[in-house]
Amino acid sequence: MSFWTKNPNILFEHSASLQSHVDLLKNIKKIHGYKTQMIYLNPPEKIIVKRLSRRDKQDYRHTPLHYMQERKVKIEKLIPVYKNIVDVFVEYNEEDNDCSNFNY
Repeated sequence: MSFWTKNPNILFEHSASLQSHVDLLKNIKKIHGYKTQMIYLNPPEKIIVKRLSRRDKQDYRHTPLHYMQERKVKIEKLIPVYKNIVDVFVEYNEEDNDCSNFNY
């Protein structure tokens, strides 16, 4: 029995900034008949900057701030596409939801 005929649940954690992720979600629905849900965590920029700074100091994993800004532009273009593809789309952000869990 193949992996796909077992119809397993899949959790795919990703950045949402790549076109290939859009294609993957389209294909998994069309070819394999999956129902899809996307939970989009959209924390305030100040929290992202704080987390990047902490990660740089603690884990020695430097991420230039311009990466964050470039990724934000890509994601803002793709979010409407994701909303049209997935069966359920939930966004957690500063304006609409309690962001207390975003404090790192």
